[in-house]
Amino acid sequence: LPHASSLCGACRDVCPVRIDLPRMLLQLRHESESKNPFWIKAGLRVYREFATKPTLFKFAAGFARGATRLLTSTGWLQRLPPPISGWTRHRDFPVFAKRTFSEMLKTRRSN
Repeated sequence: LPHASSLCGACRDVCPVRIDLPRMLLQLRHESESKNPFWIKAGLRVYREFATKPTLFKFAAGFARGATRLLTSTGWLQRLPPPISGWTRHRDFPVFAKRTFSEMLKTRRSN
């Protein structure tokens, strides 16, 4: 729940006993983040790099699209490496689409 708040301070302003809820929520956020294992923190840092650099993200998405197609002939991946191996322990993972939504939209708009 600490991540569901915008921390705008409105809750503190209307609280009849002036509880500093934004400060408390920030503390709870900090505590929850400090409990994350190293691999989650590292993964989020890597994701941030890709998500904030469109060219890098596009390259990685294209690589993943090609790699998933090479790893299966059925259109589904039955096993993936950690940390996403938990997903494929109970279900299959679909390969990425041949074309991205943006590519399809670009083609459609040019016609």
